[in-house]
Amino acid sequence: MKVNDTCTGCEACLPYCPQGAIHMTEEAQAAVDRELCVECGVCIDPDICPVAAFEEDQDETAKFKRSFGRLLSKHLDRRDVVKDSPYDVKTNDVTAKIPKNKVVMRLELNRPGGGLTFRDVQQMGAEMQQQGWNPDISSRTLNIDEDRSMGHLLDQRILTCHFEVELDPEQVPDIVRDATRIVTEHHLWVSINVAGLAETIDRTQNVLKAGGVTMEPVAKVNLGLGRRLS
Repeated sequence: MKVNDTCTGCEACLPYCPQGAIHMTEEAQAAVDRELCVECGVCIDPDICPVAAFEEDQDETAKFKRSFGRLLSKHLDRRDVVKDSPYDVKTNDVTAKIPKNKVVMRLELNRPGGGLTFRDVQQMGAEMQQQGWNPDISSRTLNIDEDRSMGHLLDQRILTCHFEVELDPEQVPDIVRDATRIVTEHHLWVSINVAGLAETIDRTQNVLKAGGVTMEPVAKVNLGLGRRLS
């Protein structure tokens, strides 16, 4: 993000940046520390800046970081931002991506107030693979190691990134245990969601209850109007 010349120096924006990336200059103008900024888009909300002084950077690094999530959905630019999961239950009638006898666990990583880096994502992904979970991580993140020209992005901060793992309901307690241990070691936070068809979600709930874990189900009912892609 960057600040244009319309800034009046009112300082109304300062409390809202979740990364503390906004500061005031000696000229009493707001400025953005691009090393701290995760391109979350909060500062471009008109309710935060009365003169719309914040703008999106158009350089490639900012665009790349922006694609890893926005806090406010109304600021999503669908040309640059891809948030949809291949396991979306709302479209499963058409895609049939979620197997009938398995669930898909999504581990969404972040480091509130400190910024998640691509290096964090890759280290946790490697440790998850060592545990045998083989998480599906964004291909854009994986390509940083493969493309030397993108190596400078490893320590860039992003808002969030998620892993998805396809597994049997009975394996859920094991991956929760391993993921919790790994994020604790890396001083990260993780939000865990499980997606699946009703029958497998019931199995998952029973497994978790047996382990003393309460799961909060959220149902999404498909109308059955979709036709499977051939």
